[in-house]
Amino acid sequence: MYNIVICEDNKEQIKIILNYLRIIFENIDDNYNYNINIFNSAEEMLEKNIDDVDIFLLDIKMKKMSGMEAAQNIRSRGINSEIIFLTGLIEYAKDGYKVRAYRYILKPIKFDELQESILNCIEEINKNKRKYFLIDQNGKIEKIKIDLIKYIEINRKELIIHLVDKNIIYSWKSIAEFDKKLEKYGFFRVHKSFLVNMIYIDLITNDAVIIGEDKVPVSKYRIKDLKQKFTRLIGRKI
Repeated sequence: MYNIVICEDNKEQIKIILNYLRIIFENIDDNYNYNINIFNSAEEMLEKNIDDVDIFLLDIKMKKMSGMEAAQNIRSRGINSEIIFLTGLIEYAKDGYKVRAYRYILKPIKFDELQESILNCIEEINKNKRKYFLIDQNGKIEKIKIDLIKYIEINRKELIIHLVDKNIIYSWKSIAEFDKKLEKYGFFRVHKSFLVNMIYIDLITNDAVIIGEDKVPVSKYRIKDLKQKFTRLIGRKI
């Protein structure tokens, strides 16, 4: 799931951006889900929890707080998300380095420019975020490299995380929470109780996946979608 924020005070511009984003994500081979939150002012946006946002599309010139000021606030919170500025004035571009903005897009917004920026941001997000996941274990926080997770299962409300080195980590988080956060890294919910890292699948049968020495059940309602996504994932890597 890619979380995108649009902060723009022009309703017509918002309609254009939403339409462009719909087309862009429909054309992505991975067919990842995305979520968009829209704000008409920087003040409104900054009142919300924006820690999990992947891409900010910020209008620079707004009525009160500018997009540049909003970006400075975002960076001051330690949020390293991608930032794309939308502006009708090129002179603002010289300040972009201060907030590590990915790109400026001049209005009127062109589809090709937005598409290029979004796709490059997604590539950067996947590259940079394919790193660590924080697990809360009875008050202790453990950092786990995402690539080392083979699969996750839930058993009587206890989450069991199986790692490549055969170590097991336990947590009381919900599997739905992990599903939402790990989908973009090639994980797939094969069963209500199992979430697998598709890169470690050795074999798919009619009712299970084989991961090393482990056999993980697959719901009959999810087998078709699994095979399609697994084929796309492995096809890109060959």
